[in-house]
Amino acid sequence: MRTPMRLLLLLTAALAAPLPSMAQEPAPDAAPPETVPEGAIAPPDAETGLAPAPEPPDIPQQVQSGEALEPEVTIIQREQETVEEYRINGQLYMIKITPSAGPPYYLVDVKGDGNFERRGNDIVSETYVPQWVLFSW
Repeated sequence: MRTPMRLLLLLTAALAAPLPSMAQEPAPDAAPPETVPEGAIAPPDAETGLAPAPEPPDIPQQVQSGEALEPEVTIIQREQETVEEYRINGQLYMIKITPSAGPPYYLVDVKGDGNFERRGNDIVSETYVPQWVLFSW
């Protein structure tokens, strides 16, 4: 029983050994790759028919504006409810209302136009990302 396993292992090793030497090597008389001017589209490769990938753009500098990226939260306590107002750069985008009895609900400004839509307990399943202009020039 052990002899056939050893034979199989030996045969597998013997067949796999020449694989690296069979790898395709570039032809020694091949011309060096052509350089393409910056911004130009390179012609497709003759063998693959694919154009080379363009260089990635430079990474932009980190914003040093000093603006707060976390929302300002104003909590207002009333007799029957607690109201939490969420603002970024002074713009109100969400209100969380927690009544003394019952689940909290949310008023969300989805479009950034000042019109709030009511969201119940499904706020987790329908998360809305505030979509307004952060920077403009």
